[in-house]
Amino acid sequence: MRGIRRAVLPPSFIRPLLVTCLALCIYTDGSSHAAGIQNSVWDRMQASLSVPPDARHPVFTEDVANQTVVIGRNGTLRCSVENLGTYKIAWMKADTQTLLSISSTMISRNYRIRVSHSDNSTWLLHLDFVTLKDRGYYLCQINTIPPISKQGYLEVVVPPNILDEQTSTDVEVSEDGQAELRCGATGYPAPEVRFRREDGNGIRYANNGLHGAIASSETENIGGVMQTLGTLRFPSVTRADMGHYLCIANNSVPPSVSKRMVLNVRYREPAVYVSHQMIGVYRGDDVAINCTVTAYPRPVVFWQDYTGKMIITGGRYKVVETQIGDSPPRIQTTLVIRNLEEEDISTYRCNASIDNDKNREKSLSVQLSEISRPSTESSLSIDVYMKARPPKAPKKTSPPHTRLNDIGERPSKPTIFPHVKGMFPPSHGSANYDESTQASVSSLSQSSNTILGLLLGLLSFQRLLRGSLLDIKEDLKYVQYREVGHSRGA
Repeated sequence: MRGIRRAVLPPSFIRPLLVTCLALCIYTDGSSHAAGIQNSVWDRMQASLSVPPDARHPVFTEDVANQTVVIGRNGTLRCSVENLGTYKIAWMKADTQTLLSISSTMISRNYRIRVSHSDNSTWLLHLDFVTLKDRGYYLCQINTIPPISKQGYLEVVVPPNILDEQTSTDVEVSEDGQAELRCGATGYPAPEVRFRREDGNGIRYANNGLHGAIASSETENIGGVMQTLGTLRFPSVTRADMGHYLCIANNSVPPSVSKRMVLNVRYREPAVYVSHQMIGVYRGDDVAINCTVTAYPRPVVFWQDYTGKMIITGGRYKVVETQIGDSPPRIQTTLVIRNLEEEDISTYRCNASIDNDKNREKSLSVQLSEISRPSTESSLSIDVYMKARPPKAPKKTSPPHTRLNDIGERPSKPTIFPHVKGMFPPSHGSANYDESTQASVSSLSQSSNTILGLLLGLLSFQRLLRGSLLDIKEDLKYVQYREVGHSRGA
């Protein structure tokens, strides 16, 4: 026994070894309380060593968030860890198992990819000018045994784009013919293609057995980009279908795009419209006759008189033509006749034709009818002389007249009253009269007032119809002066 040398272990090694042995013994114990004792000892061991449970193993603090990036822009994926210590972070492309980086060292030779980190806990994978090939899952991996990892998805979206080679431009078809508008668009996700009229009017779709347009679309995947082909088909085109249409492509990735196209419908015959087919006119006045024509192609419009002779601008005639619509062409033509004469009061015809084809011609006529011009002369004119009236004399309290010449107390100069042309002026009385004369004068004055009132009533009624309020005011002034004159004469 003397030949055996005793090995002496340091205390720092003996203590953990004893704890480990004790834990193994407890783990192999088959008693019913083994599990509880094991947990208790494991907890006491960790507390005695004062070591956090994850101190020797790194952990992820969050998942790698998915990212959506528009093609051509920059994208970033983030990986957050704790307790990394001396372990390394590696980025990989999951679908191709391509190793991109280890720690801060780039493995990939793609110049668009780079790595950055902050405080050894946040690691960022940067992808510049993203392409469709960058779409997919990316792994953030820690080189533990076994390795642990988190993955996130990088989605690459493509805004819509309209393909000119698969999109209609201008389509021309005859009435009741078939027409089709096409619109092709690409993008990711798959773009939705729809049609609408540029003027804001609704498209006449087929519905409940009624004829109209039919919309449809087809989508396919071409190299990671979705392609949609939309069509708007017209089994039987009408004039109402003619106009400018917009093809709009949208897939929720801004911006939406659109393209303009035109559907032209060839008219069988022009559409002609006049507001009035009979117009009342005065001789010597100017008159304008309007006519509106709608047709495609642009029609030829002209005026004819009752003999069939074409009317052109010259002399007292003038023809003005204005285009007020584009799709379909809408033309307003106006025939102006100045200083209307008796020979001008007849029938005029507005003619329109397509391609100078007699079978595609239409016309409407307008009849001018002379009406009597109302008279502007008055049957009775009144001259009112506005002269100053003398001041009223103060009332006297003298007894009634006892002499015939008491009338001499009136002003020496008789007052001048307005009078009516063609009528006698009112009587002014005389110093030599008796009571019978005074009665006859009073009776004559009343009769004159009655006749004058009737005449003025007729005159006022006539002038009221002609809207002359000024003449009525003058008549009223005349009546007032007349009454004042008779009251003084009495």
